[in-house]
Amino acid sequence: MTSRMTWQPNSGLLAVLMGGMGLVISGCTDGAVVHLTYDLSRGDEGFQADIADYDVENLDFMAGVRALPPELGRSATGLYLQSTNRSADAFMFVHRGVGASDGLEPGARYTARFAITMASDAPAGCIGIGGPPAEAVTLKVGMVDHAPVVALDGTSGVAQYRVNVDKGEQVQGGNDMTVAGDIANGAASTACGTGPTFRTFSRTHTHPTAVTASSAGELWVMIGTDSGFEGTTPLYYEQIDIELTPVR
Repeated sequence: MTSRMTWQPNSGLLAVLMGGMGLVISGCTDGAVVHLTYDLSRGDEGFQADIADYDVENLDFMAGVRALPPELGRSATGLYLQSTNRSADAFMFVHRGVGASDGLEPGARYTARFAITMASDAPAGCIGIGGPPAEAVTLKVGMVDHAPVVALDGTSGVAQYRVNVDKGEQVQGGNDMTVAGDIANGAASTACGTGPTFRTFSRTHTHPTAVTASSAGELWVMIGTDSGFEGTTPLYYEQIDIELTPVR
């Protein structure tokens, strides 16, 4: 059954995380640099999930906090997203507002560095419809000065849902979001066709385009996957770390 789901947040902006490496306070600042840490084992941490680049007849999407698969060996949750790409294009993403309570200065310009820990069931080097299930799913990160909104767009002659963000298309990045890699999980190509097995991996990337915070000190950060693989892509986001550096 086809349905469209948008996952709404239920967490606040600040979280205090206790771990083996000591105390980390999400939203603290080190001088003018803002450090944000979101541990998705604690819940959604204020992120919303959505999907774009699909027509009304080809939507298959679900999102929510879910227990990690047992092969990861940890009793924790992750932020789960899944879509089936039936139209040769699908962009599923998460986004979150950050603001003055996190340490942002009104009117200041920032660049963003992302460190993302996530899990996929896609080894590198496999064959897939339209493209490989790992390399044809491009991970993108970025930030904007407005809330991301998905709306119906008929300007191309085909009624499709688009997001009001310049993310680029497929393997190309855009002004608002740039390419951080793909979703290859580190397994060898010998694992292709042996059944879905999730593995955790990490990606780091600096989004170079500076964005100006609003007069209230607000920005929106985004992480998403642009898929050219015409199959089902399930993902777990486990932790998202963001460093916002002011541009003087």
